[in-house]
Amino acid sequence: MTNQPIKTLTLLIFCFLIAITSKAQKINLKKGDGFTYLISSFNKLGPEDTNSIKSFNEGYYCDQYTFTVEDTLADGYQMKMKYDPVSQYSRNRGANDKQWDTNTSFNRELVNSNTMYVKSPYLAEFNLSLNGEISGMKIVDKIIPNAMSNMPDSLAIRYEQNTISQFFNFNSESISQGNILEKNDVKYKVSDTTNNIVTHKSLADDNHKEVINRYNIETGLLEENRLYINNLNVENHYLIKQITNNNSPFSCRFTKNNYSVDTTFTQTNVTVRGKITNAAPNSNVSINWGESTPNSYLRCSIETQLKEDSTFELHLPLDEMQQVTFRCNEFSTLYLAPGDDVYLTVDMNAFDETIRASGKGSENINFSLQKFLFEEKERLSSGDIYQLYRQKCVELSPEELKNFFYDILEKRQAFLNTSGKNLSPEQYLAEFWDIQTNIVSILKNYPRDQEYYRKQANKEPVHVNKSTFYDDDFYSLIHPDNDMMMFSPEYDHFIREYVFFFLDYKIRDITGKGNSITINNFFDQLYIGRYGFCNSAFNGVSQYSLKYSSVCDALDQATWDVFVTLYQQFKEEYPNAYKTKLLDEAYEKAKTVAPGEPAFDFELSDFNGKKVRLSDFKGKVLYIDFWSTSCGPCVGSIKRHGKKLEELFKDTDIVLLYVALQNDVESARKFMEEQGINGVQLIAGGNEELLIRDKYYFDGIPHHYIIDREGNIVKRGAPEPYEIVPKPSILLDELKPKEESANSKTIYLLKIIVLSLGGILLLVVGILILNKRANKRKLNLSDLNTKVRELELTAIRAQMNPHFMYNCLNSIQNLVQQKKSEEAYLYISKFAKLIRDVLKYSDKNEISLAEEIQMIENYVSLENLRFTINFNLSIEEKVDTYSIFIPPLLLQPIVENAILHGLSPKKGDKNLTLEIKSDSGYICIIIDDNGIGREATQQNRSDNSGKGLSFCKERLELMKQKNQQDYRLSITDKKDNDGIALGTQLEICIAEE
Repeated sequence: MTNQPIKTLTLLIFCFLIAITSKAQKINLKKGDGFTYLISSFNKLGPEDTNSIKSFNEGYYCDQYTFTVEDTLADGYQMKMKYDPVSQYSRNRGANDKQWDTNTSFNRELVNSNTMYVKSPYLAEFNLSLNGEISGMKIVDKIIPNAMSNMPDSLAIRYEQNTISQFFNFNSESISQGNILEKNDVKYKVSDTTNNIVTHKSLADDNHKEVINRYNIETGLLEENRLYINNLNVENHYLIKQITNNNSPFSCRFTKNNYSVDTTFTQTNVTVRGKITNAAPNSNVSINWGESTPNSYLRCSIETQLKEDSTFELHLPLDEMQQVTFRCNEFSTLYLAPGDDVYLTVDMNAFDETIRASGKGSENINFSLQKFLFEEKERLSSGDIYQLYRQKCVELSPEELKNFFYDILEKRQAFLNTSGKNLSPEQYLAEFWDIQTNIVSILKNYPRDQEYYRKQANKEPVHVNKSTFYDDDFYSLIHPDNDMMMFSPEYDHFIREYVFFFLDYKIRDITGKGNSITINNFFDQLYIGRYGFCNSAFNGVSQYSLKYSSVCDALDQATWDVFVTLYQQFKEEYPNAYKTKLLDEAYEKAKTVAPGEPAFDFELSDFNGKKVRLSDFKGKVLYIDFWSTSCGPCVGSIKRHGKKLEELFKDTDIVLLYVALQNDVESARKFMEEQGINGVQLIAGGNEELLIRDKYYFDGIPHHYIIDREGNIVKRGAPEPYEIVPKPSILLDELKPKEESANSKTIYLLKIIVLSLGGILLLVVGILILNKRANKRKLNLSDLNTKVRELELTAIRAQMNPHFMYNCLNSIQNLVQQKKSEEAYLYISKFAKLIRDVLKYSDKNEISLAEEIQMIENYVSLENLRFTINFNLSIEEKVDTYSIFIPPLLLQPIVENAILHGLSPKKGDKNLTLEIKSDSGYICIIIDDNGIGREATQQNRSDNSGKGLSFCKERLELMKQKNQQDYRLSITDKKDNDGIALGTQLEICIAEE
């Protein structure tokens, strides 16, 4: 399914925007001027209550156009333009399906050497008249010449001229506030004329279309265009926005995690100003936001003081839309985006009821303010919903509870649809997915939560049938491999929890096994397996986010070598990504606390004021516990395990060193005395705490370190007391020297990759079973369809069995041990592709013969690691294998039988031929081998394996009933004149349609 309907819609929007403009005012620019436009849209085609639409399509698109005035002309300007695609994502689903399929996934941030552009970035030149007319446009350089788009330059130029002409078509016939304009039968009201910006809002007679245009009176350029359309099975949120950098320095107070400094921003692209009445004297105004980094969560703010006339002005640089809080004693949560220039007004006597925004970006802010009042009135804020959840866990049955929260979802969605028409595409998607993920986050833990809350209320827990509670409707709320979720502020956290925890638990419930295989270190095993799973099951932004989470988690909990390996792999895959820059910084910092590095020699005071240095303990092993009395887990750990640790190591040279990260010495002393803890106890508050956190590179507590007798770091993120108390050898094992051969890093890297593939083997089984369960209800059209699907999945599970997969891994491991690195990499790639193909085809009724042949070639090349097989493929020239469709994995089990039971026991040359030809209205597929023959095979076989042929016959028979498509199947036992077996030939002929 292509995204052609959405492309057609985009062209119609362009035509509409051009049609509503009339004669422009003069463009006023000067040589050297530069400005950038972002065009973004979210399109949805096909409401669910129509019978005319057979499939539903959704897409998000974002493009960037950067302009420079190269020279001034007598009648205009010579312009240079750079076009850059930012994001292109589309997905579709059938009218009767619950789950979506991704069609296109491109994100500029994730580009690497293997990226295939849908449309090439390019440089162009053109002339711009004083009236805003474009002429002489030509493409001077295609930056990525091998893009997928094959649009001729002449057509591309025409398309782009239509697009960018919107930026230069300002009608200045009336700029007086309140005036009514009419353009091509569309009426507009001039709603605002402040700061040289005139705002036109459409006066629509219905709710199907709304337009907001903002123009700069001084330059004659478009500042912002917002368009909403909901008509003829189409919904569209469309935004054009000019983003101009402000190069005037802006000074403010900048705070990061309670550390404040006077800062000057030399370049900003967001302005927030306004007036606050009835504020206390000398009140401060701030904008606050959070930033997640690999090892910490940063709480940031910029702050200024309210002026005497009660006005304020703040500027900041943003790379993307950001959820922030605006604070002046009270606060509001809102979104800001690059290019915003908003004016806020508020009366502190009625903060929530009076705060309003105007200017560029104000629609996004005003929606957030309205949403707060709506949620407060309806008790639908996040806090209210979680409180309701705890209550309803006790009061309602599982089905009643689920329906209750589905009703909440629909109520919040209805408000978004009614009040969010003028939102930017990015904020609309952020709000939409925030609603979806909020409900899923609540319900995904229900079976365990209801047990806890019911026991607290002295009620018996109820039995939760997970297969019915988590039904198709639940899974349809989230399509994890979905780039449009990325705008939700909690996206990274949600997708990590949903995929790595919730889905893993589901697999454990079904298979009894999780997503990992056994290797020495549990966390190494976990994060290697997760990284490999991301490769096989996700694409685009979802894969990027999940891999990033895996690397960050490895930094905190895995061994140093595993973290470095995953970090380097991530850096290679995403060289230009923002998260790669965060990991680069984390890696440089983490290197200073890597095993073997000297520990920072701090000097701190004990509870009595005596100075103590880390180096005072040289010759002893240090187990450091960074803690605080305000940290519940810290206090609980010391209460439960503090005395036990002392008893374990009292006659050893292991010193227990407690560092309280707080200013209050007395509360720390009192707590430790109450627990009877006698270890070395130090205090670090204020700047000392900041220094300790920086030098030992951690954020959350409790955090533990092991330092050896020479003062070197043994382990950052060391085992916690609850792990050490039942098994003290865990700590002692960390002190043992680690041997490493000259080649170990190269071999280790290959082992990591091999193990990452092995880590998804159990997932493959689980996912296939999940697919069967998820699809079971939607395949109840007839008993025949159900039987077909069951047979397909049975065949897939039977053929792609763990024995084959582990044999592949063992063969690859042999290559690693033989130091054949290039061959190992090649076969790892083939193995990963085979798994992806099996997963992809498992949900299809038919695939092309070409796809089946490609999978067989891949399979045979993997079996060649164990058996040397001469494989010959012959396809008659007039046979188009791409237009012939068969059930997936129809031929592969036959080929597997030929290899395992016919060829593998044979001595000498092993020949296998796959021939495709046309014969009297039939397409014939011939699989021929020179193996030991069926008779000898039956004698050698000691189990009931080799059911591929019976599966094949049954599926062909069902295909005949389903498609009225005749077939014939024959098997020839090849023998010489003496009756000696020469192999087996199987022929399947399928009638051409």
